[in-house]
Amino acid sequence: MKEMNAAPAGTDEIDLVELARALWGQRWVIALCTAVVTSVAGLYALFSPSVYEASVSVVPPTLSQVAELNKGLKASLNSPADAEKIYQTFTRRLASDELKQDFFDRIYLPKIASDTHDDIRLSLYRKFSKSLSMKTDKNQPQRYYLSFSDGDVQRASRWLEQYIELSGKYAKEELIADARQVIEGRKSLLRSQIVVMKRTAEVRRADRLMQLQEALSVAEAVGIVEPPAISGATTAPLQGDLMYMRGSRALNAEMETLQARASDEPFIDELRVLEEELSVLDEVRLNEDDFSVFRFDGAVKALPDAVSPKRGMILALGLVLGGMLGVFIALLRSLWIKRSETCSTEVASAGSSESRACFVSDRAPCRRATG
Repeated sequence: MKEMNAAPAGTDEIDLVELARALWGQRWVIALCTAVVTSVAGLYALFSPSVYEASVSVVPPTLSQVAELNKGLKASLNSPADAEKIYQTFTRRLASDELKQDFFDRIYLPKIASDTHDDIRLSLYRKFSKSLSMKTDKNQPQRYYLSFSDGDVQRASRWLEQYIELSGKYAKEELIADARQVIEGRKSLLRSQIVVMKRTAEVRRADRLMQLQEALSVAEAVGIVEPPAISGATTAPLQGDLMYMRGSRALNAEMETLQARASDEPFIDELRVLEEELSVLDEVRLNEDDFSVFRFDGAVKALPDAVSPKRGMILALGLVLGGMLGVFIALLRSLWIKRSETCSTEVASAGSSESRACFVSDRAPCRRATG
């Protein structure tokens, strides 16, 4: 039993030894495969174009950087926008396909290729989209981290900065357009109110003249020149149907004054308040250079080392894959050689058996004959 149990262990040990011997016997095959694959990987790493990366972070602007924009909004709405809302407009533009397409057409494509065929444009646009990366900081959601990859490190830095600046320009144009629309709407409303007030004042003056004319006719008809002296009463309540009690002299004097009035504006309540607000809005000037929609959190960083291809990793991977391929080929060759040897042995053994069988069959009659 002990001998039977020991046999498999011995067989395993022999198999491992034979495997080691087989691999050692094929060491030149393994070395050749490793060298070839590693050389191919080295050539790929050597001749692949280097890609560099430029990166920068952007954060919301400060209150002082949006103060000029808020002047116009405060004058028109009395509710200026905060820096975060302004920054949201910028980040929305930053991630928009419209901005990417515009930057690609105006800046990226003219520097990369002169051929503008549709297939080439589509391929280059995909490459451009992959080169541009944008993500947020988990700890600070308002901080955006942007990077751009290109074969030229200086160009990558320049294009990244231009892309962000172009996004800021579009965001400013949108904010200014919205603010101007609000301001113009408020100015239009104020002008309408002023016109209505002036027109209403003219109508009221005409109504007052008509009332005074009728009261004068009544006063002259009844012969009231001066208001009658009524004990404990004043002339203030003498309006409406009792206006004639003021007397013809007072009524004539008021009519002449109203007819000689050059303008009703000094007598319109709240007119000067509206005109003042309109004048303030007329003086509002919104310029892109007067405010910011974002700020750089540091300068654009351009790494001097290429981010791809990773030549060390490629060489190491080529070495490992080459060794694995060499071992696999060596095992196959060893298996084929061993099988060929086994077949040759079996053929040789089969031939010897046939020869012996024939020899025995040929000599047997001789023995019988001799006997």
